[in-house]
Amino acid sequence: MRNLYLIIAKQIIGEAGKIIREARTTNTFGFEFKSDNTPITNIDNQIQQYISKRLHDNFDIQVVGEEDGVKVDKSELYWAVDPIECTWAFITHENTSAINLSLIDKDKLVIGIVFNPFTDEFVHTER
Repeated sequence: MRNLYLIIAKQIIGEAGKIIREARTTNTFGFEFKSDNTPITNIDNQIQQYISKRLHDNFDIQVVGEEDGVKVDKSELYWAVDPIECTWAFITHENTSAINLSLIDKDKLVIGIVFNPFTDEFVHTER
């Protein structure tokens, strides 16, 4: 089953990466600062919603994202999403941003995926 999780999750974040590239190529994003003084873009929120919806469409597993503040039962299996890691690099057109997606079971990593949409590099690990 883990291979199925990995295959579908990579497809989902690959599609999300296309959205990120398009937004930056066309400069169709804005940003503001969160209470901790870190930047957030409208694309962070859009990607968070996109990935969460796609994961829910494919799996009956909880999803928590950096940008949505949803609480999950950590004693159960859940997905953790960081839609744009290194948001400032995204804003300043550096190619070092990534999408991070992890499947976690009782605080132990099952699958971890990092995808850089600007270099098309996927890195993943499985327990």
